[in-house]
Amino acid sequence: MCNLYLNVVTGKSIITAVKKTLLSIFAHSDDELAAIGTIANHAKRGDRIIMACMTPGTRTSFLDGTDEEKRAARTKQAEEVAKLVGAEARCLDFEDTAIYPSREASLKVAELIREIKPTIIITWNQLWATGPGHPDHRYTSVIVLDAVSYARFKIPEISLPPYREIISLYLAPGLPTSPFPLCYVDISTQEKLIRQFTSIYEKMYGPWQALNLKLASSAVNGFSLGCELAESFNVIQRGSSEAKYLD
Repeated sequence: MCNLYLNVVTGKSIITAVKKTLLSIFAHSDDELAAIGTIANHAKRGDRIIMACMTPGTRTSFLDGTDEEKRAARTKQAEEVAKLVGAEARCLDFEDTAIYPSREASLKVAELIREIKPTIIITWNQLWATGPGHPDHRYTSVIVLDAVSYARFKIPEISLPPYREIISLYLAPGLPTSPFPLCYVDISTQEKLIRQFTSIYEKMYGPWQALNLKLASSAVNGFSLGCELAESFNVIQRGSSEAKYLD
């Protein structure tokens, strides 16, 4: 059986009374489609959800207008999605198509981590195909991984105190070729929400092929695991386990 939540080793999902704080950090405000079913599972369980994007995405080819008009439109999209899921929306205001790993960039994300104090972080995996392999996506992954470490250190540029809890860290989508373990989450109950999610973007983008791709990939994952729909992740580290046994 697939797990309904992250942070479960394997086998049947175990619901805990201790609520989690899940922080998703993707490059652009529509990127969270990679993990939206899992994010919705956690929101339904009662976990606190923060959906952060690195940039307002003013270089998008889906929208016309000035940078400020695009910023306003995409901010509205992000807020609608957050309301749909039951999450908080945040934007770190990096320049679109100019995200690049640096100490300064990771410190900015580390400051957010110190503020939020997440127990779980989801971010982009290292993808290379055109579309998902947008450089902003890959570099966001690197920046976030470094930020998790910087959040633990005493660094004078960050006024908030270090956050030294071990964070469960997941990369989406999971890649079978990755050196990191692969895990799956059952999102079979979230198809309606996924369709609602994509409809928010289609109001501005027009028809969006991402919905078909999402449902197809989720069905493949689900078929392999004995459930209808599933999302995949590579596991960098787990901060805690809600199970005492492997199976």
